[in-house]
Amino acid sequence: MKGKRMKTKTDKARGPEISILPERRLKKRKNAFSLIELMIVISIIAILVSIILPVLQKAKGKAGETQCMGNLKQMGIAHIGFADDHEGQLIPGTSWPGLFVWPSQMIPYLSPDPRGKVFYCPSSTQESTKSMKGFTTYQGFKFNEHSRLSYVQNLSLGQRSGSSGQITPHRYWKNYKHPERTVANLDGYLPKCPAESMVAFYTIIQPPYYGLVYGHNGGFNMLLLDGHVVQISKTTLQRGSLLINDRTNKLNYYWTVSDKF
Repeated sequence: MKGKRMKTKTDKARGPEISILPERRLKKRKNAFSLIELMIVISIIAILVSIILPVLQKAKGKAGETQCMGNLKQMGIAHIGFADDHEGQLIPGTSWPGLFVWPSQMIPYLSPDPRGKVFYCPSSTQESTKSMKGFTTYQGFKFNEHSRLSYVQNLSLGQRSGSSGQITPHRYWKNYKHPERTVANLDGYLPKCPAESMVAFYTIIQPPYYGLVYGHNGGFNMLLLDGHVVQISKTTLQRGSLLINDRTNKLNYYWTVSDKF
């Protein structure tokens, strides 16, 4: 007929024309996320992150706390070793002449690591520590430029000072009647400590210090003379800084030979 194209053999062989474009679009739509589904997935991920992150941070803090307590226990062993070799004397805070600070005198009883890893708490920061590179040590040992000190020693433990001309004699174990309650070493915030890296109880309870600047969950670890380590909580510290009471100010521990509770 006029206006109509005659079908050829080729047309018959091709068969009816079928468009596959709608099917492709349908498959593409099935494989895609809708905006609502995407928002749900993102919300779930955010909730999981908010749950997991605090747990990981707590675990990391606990690991640092455990390592810190291990460091202090090693220092306790050094105190005992020094006393055995020096007729019961305790490691002094400083020995003159020369700057033999207490870490210097512990080294012969510890692993001779130039980095001084045992003196570094993993929970401390660059700002809360100090370099030990300039510390004089026995037997030619030297701390290197990477060594950092995180701890302090009780000021009353055999401190000797040559700067003022007055020397406090070495303390002996026998001077302390309650070694299980007497403070030896503890976590420190070194910018508030003198060059010899020693501290007295009244420095600890003066804010800002532990719990505000440095510590484990607001508190700190403390080595006692008998070699065991205790944890001082943020609550105990705050109570010690607020109450006008000698025993509470000293956190219920002995700091000097004259303490009597």
